[in-house]
Amino acid sequence: MSSYDTEQEQIEAIKKWWKENGTAVVFGLAIGTAALVGWNMWSDHTRNQQESASMAYQQLMTALASAENDAVLKRAERLKSDHADSAYAVLGAMAAAKANFDKSDLEAAKRELQWALDHSDDVGMQHIIRLRLARLMIATDKNDEALSLLEKVSNRSGFAAGYDELMGDVYIATGKIDLARTAYKKALTEDANSANSRFVQMKLDDLGSGDNS
Repeated sequence: MSSYDTEQEQIEAIKKWWKENGTAVVFGLAIGTAALVGWNMWSDHTRNQQESASMAYQQLMTALASAENDAVLKRAERLKSDHADSAYAVLGAMAAAKANFDKSDLEAAKRELQWALDHSDDVGMQHIIRLRLARLMIATDKNDEALSLLEKVSNRSGFAAGYDELMGDVYIATGKIDLARTAYKKALTEDANSANSRFVQMKLDDLGSGDNS
């Protein structure tokens, strides 16, 4: 570090350094300040968006609990329009699917579930949505679509029994009894202790043993 004999020399050195470097310093500070302000503004915007989506979803759930199906559909559409990238929009679409189901509009319910599936980035949620969508496909005699939807999933971790049960339902609907029996047996093997397993066992029992001797 340079040493100076007098205070005046120090002042003159500072003036010289500032003359040579001051513009860069000011420019750097301006960039840093702008970046900080921009980040704070973005954080505020994101937080406000999340709060808005949360409030809209709470209103939707209140309407759903009161069986106000038209209000549910309206609020779900607003969530999908204003907060399409949020988990609330996915949940809203699922609620809209239930509202449409309650109104016996199964095609509209399927569209809502397909939207939810296309926009969800949570693997567990995707499984739940896919299984519900497959059930509606079976209910509307879209068995080939349901089977294709179920078969293309490679990682079924935690949901394998549900997939196999629905595949059994598809096989029943298409008259493939042996395949249905195999699918139900797999479902029971994968999840023998769940509350749903007794219903799967009932489906299997209804098919008989398959022994034609």
